[in-house]
Order: sequence, then C-alpha cells, then structure tokens
Amino acid sequence: MTRLKILHVIGQRPEMTGSGIYLESIIRESEKHGFSNHKVAGVPAGRNHPPENRSHLKKKVLVQVQGGAELQPAGILQYSEELKQGTNTEIGPKNFFEIAYRHRTEVSYVFFDSEPLNFSVPGMSDVMPYKSSLFKELKGGRLTAYKTAFTHVLQTAVKRFDPDIIHTHHLFLLSALVRKLFPDIPVVATCHGTDLRQYNNCIHLRGFVKRYCQNIEKVIALTADQKKDIGRLYGIPSNNIVVVSGGYDETMFTRAPKSPAGTVQILYAGKINRSKGVIWMLKSLMKIKDQDWHLHMAGSGRGPEFDHCVDLASRLGGKVTNHGFVTHAQLSDLMKKAHVQLLPSFFEGLPLVLFEGLASGCRIITTNLSGFDEIFGGAKKDTIDLIQLPPLETIDKPYLKDETYLENTLSQSILNMIRAVKINPDVDDPQAKKIASQYTWKRVFQHILSVYKEAIYQKCQQ
Repeated sequence: MTRLKILHVIGQRPEMTGSGIYLESIIRESEKHGFSNHKVAGVPAGRNHPPENRSHLKKKVLVQVQGGAELQPAGILQYSEELKQGTNTEIGPKNFFEIAYRHRTEVSYVFFDSEPLNFSVPGMSDVMPYKSSLFKELKGGRLTAYKTAFTHVLQTAVKRFDPDIIHTHHLFLLSALVRKLFPDIPVVATCHGTDLRQYNNCIHLRGFVKRYCQNIEKVIALTADQKKDIGRLYGIPSNNIVVVSGGYDETMFTRAPKSPAGTVQILYAGKINRSKGVIWMLKSLMKIKDQDWHLHMAGSGRGPEFDHCVDLASRLGGKVTNHGFVTHAQLSDLMKKAHVQLLPSFFEGLPLVLFEGLASGCRIITTNLSGFDEIFGGAKKDTIDLIQLPPLETIDKPYLKDETYLENTLSQSILNMIRAVKINPDVDDPQAKKIASQYTWKRVFQHILSVYKEAIYQKCQQ
C-alpha cells in the first residue's frame, strides 16, 4: 500500500484520556508502516503537551496563522528562532497553534482557557481528570468560538498536510465538523462510548452531529453491542460500522511473577469519580478492612466527587496508596506488582486498562457492561469476575435502594479473589493469555488499516 498521510483529530487532551492513548498508539503503529501523521487536539493554554511524550520530539515551534494565510514549511525554522529570541514583532498573541515534529508526526493544538476560547476544554465525560467544561453548556458564543477555532486549525492542517484520510475520535461534535468541512476526504471515526452519552445528553447539538456523522465513510465501534447503539441513535447503515476493539502495548504490559501473597495488592487505575464506581469500590473495601489487602489508586480527578473519593480513601488509612496521575510506564510497574485489578464502572466504552491488566497477569473484577461478556466471558471466574449490575437510575448512576446490594456483591467478589491469590498468586488460565494476545496494538492496527482502505475505496466510488 502507498504511504498514507493520516490526519488524526481529537477534541481533548490526548495524554490524559483512554481515547488519547488509543490515538497515540495508532500513530505509533502507523509510523512502523512508514505512514505520515498529523494530529489535531484541544488542550489548555500555557502548558507543555503532552508531558510524557516530549522525550522524542525533535523540534518544537509555535506558529501563528493570520487570516488563513498559508503556512510554508520553509518558514518554520525562522519562526522558531524568532519566537525563541523574542524578535518577531509581526506575530500577535492570539490564535496560536503548535506544530511539533515527532519522527513523521506533526501536531496542531487548539488552545482553550485563553482568547478566543476563554473556557476550559469540553470533556467527553462530565468529570475529567483535568479542568474541563461541559458539552451541555457549549452554546451560543462559546459554540461558535469552538467551531471557528477548530475550523481554522483543521483547514490550515489539511492545506499544509494534504491527508489521504482523516481519523477522528468520538462520534460527536468534532467528527461532525470534520465531515462538514472536508466532504471530499475519506473520514473514519472511532466511537469510544462516552460520545454516545453526550449525544443523549446534549439535545442542542444532536441535529448537527447526526446530520454530518451519518455521512462519515466508516465508523469504528469497540464492541458489537456498541455497533447496534450507533446504528439506532445515528441512523448509520450497519455496513458502514465496523467492530474493532482497542488494544494494549505488548512491549510495556508484560507478565512478571507475582509476589507470594502475604498482603494482596489491589489496583484501581482510572478517573477518580462516581461513574467509575470508585465510591462503590471504597465503601465495599470498608466492609472487609480486616482482610490483608492494600489498594493502589492510580488516577486523577477534580471537583466534589473527587474530594469525596479522597475522603473515603483516607478513612481506610494505611491500606490505601493514592498515586495520582501516573504515566504508562508507571502504570505498567503497578500492574506487574498487583494481584487484582478493580474497575467497577457504571459506564464504559471498552477500557484499554483491562487489556493492560490482563496482559500483566492481574486477576480482574469489573462490571459486566455492554460487550464485556463477548470479550472476557470465556475466562475462569477466578481470573475475571464480571459483576452484573441491576437496572440503573441513569446511564451511570445506580438507584439508592441498590447501593447496599452492590457493596455486598463487590466486597464478596474481592474476598473470593483474595482467596484465589492466596492459593496461587499467579494467574493460571490459558484463556486469559489468549484474550490478551488478540488485543495487541499491532493486531488492532491491522484491522484499522483495513478500515482505512475500505473508506478510501468507498470515497473513490462516490
């Protein structure tokens, strides 16, 4: 296949979200094929982005595009030096975006928390692990500014990079905008699950989103159940929706012998909020605090829900270590040491962290959400325990009457896993290894590459 030029688009911070890790992994695999990549992302102003991926950047420059003027590659180094020396008096303070060269990859950022986007990055979840705003409040002047800023950066990137295909993330506002702006370029959009929740919650955006997302060449669903939801909500034909899961980095997340179980090491990795089941998890652990376990919490959050989680964790004293936000390398180390991984979430797409934990030899307790049984159901119960949720009050909140039942159910599942670890600290389940082997990024990208080819062929036939 000819060397593709792929434009990747995501509306939020790529280094602090699962969808962002997905995007970065796709870029990494595409580079191995010799493809060129350009990434567009929405980030807060005044920070380096992304902090953990800067080590292999070759050059970093800030460039302003004024009035849609063409950005010439020959001028980049000159701009870079002038900006560093402070000698360029023609470049004003507004509408900056960043171009960063990483091997074959360029990056353009739309900056929030500064004019004209004087509000925080809208989050695909209502509670993000960083300062964010809500899509349901993105109206009027804010909505216009959002579309205008992304339109400017996207049009500049397309003019400069001339992509063969655009891969957007989240089947929501930004994917719809991309489709509207570039009707002649093949578009592939990956649905990450949270976009379906925003589609349901944001009635004022639904018409625009549905109108243009219906015309995207190929939509990637993470599970078969999610494919059905996309077809039902968006009216997208089934043959335009392809099921391709997420994956994990098999070079980083590998098995190591688990320590003989004295204290059983338990890991939670994810956002620290209510919808992820963290409050439920901590209350369940309080019921068995006399057992010999230690919880490692790896993740971050903001606001009252985060504060409540931290308060609950503090009541467990020395039995909990709060690591805060961790890099992928740090997460890999934690997983190698953990005997059990918990993810008691009330709503998910397909969390990559479960594949990472399974590949690292963790026993897993998670909720039996849409699509989970088809992927994880074949493993032994003392390898992966899928907890069945009762009907929920909202898409990610249980009824108050069910909370005691949920706490008792989860605490019993944890006790069962502790007993299994005491018998054998290492997982002995061929099916677990088989599941993990099917979801490496190398294998996942092969499927995505096939989707790219189909989208390009489909556009050529129009």
